[in-house]
Amino acid sequence: MKLISTAVAALAVLACARCLAADNTESVGADRDRIERALREAKILDPLRVTVHVSHTCNLRIEGAKYPVADVRELVRSDTSPHGVNRIVVFSPSLDVRQVIPYDVERPLFCRGNELIVYGELTLGNVSPGGNVLVFGKRAASVSVRSAC
Repeated sequence: MKLISTAVAALAVLACARCLAADNTESVGADRDRIERALREAKILDPLRVTVHVSHTCNLRIEGAKYPVADVRELVRSDTSPHGVNRIVVFSPSLDVRQVIPYDVERPLFCRGNELIVYGELTLGNVSPGGNVLVFGKRAASVSVRSAC
């Protein structure tokens, strides 16, 4: 029963994300190549790892400007067991890296103004409590976390 409830909740979150993110997804697909180039130039992507996922999730709106958000997942090659390195990367409007936020299993879902909604409870550094809403300050120079509930 709990599995069904979790699945229904996940579908509701995704449906809500699709509705709220509709105005933030213009040119997201077209910008993917530019974002991947910016990640390589900023040396965010490690040439010794296997890049398995790069996506332009959405655009934060801060002080009237668009700040692209990327979801980046890489695998570290290993003889025993490969493991992942996952990050949310926030860019300036000119595609300079403003924030790199590591995560384990949480995933960025959509932007709402200067907030990034993530799936799961994300903790910034070792600061508790965590939450599922990342709130970005002026020019995305600062970030705080809170829970949507």
